[in-house]
Amino acid sequence: MGHTEEPSQESDSQQSKVNDKEEEARLKKEHSDRKLSEIEQKEIDNRVILWAKNKNFIFMMSSLHQIIWSNSSWETVHHFDLLNNDNEIDLAKRKALLTLHPDKQHGASTEQKYLATRLFSVIKQEWDTYIKKKKV
Repeated sequence: MGHTEEPSQESDSQQSKVNDKEEEARLKKEHSDRKLSEIEQKEIDNRVILWAKNKNFIFMMSSLHQIIWSNSSWETVHHFDLLNNDNEIDLAKRKALLTLHPDKQHGASTEQKYLATRLFSVIKQEWDTYIKKKKV
């Protein structure tokens, strides 16, 4: 009899894990499918505006970690690593745009997706400004 109870308990435990994972996936999908209210969008927009205010491209790259969500793939870039180093600046830009690209936000929450889209746009715009100033 002892043998029949153990597989049953093990089977129940495995089924419980499967159910937990299914519920977690359902909640994650429900959360990511949710639409942001205008107020939530405005709050994120204001955070991005405040973060970007009076910053040039190099300062944006070296402070991106202050606004991006904690479990993103972004790695902090130090300001002094970017100074007078065009290769590092370009590398930071490419990594930031790859991290924030709207098509790369699989599994991100609705807020994270919206924030990524806004940051992606601001960084691209500031990059264009940076390049134009460099050519002058």
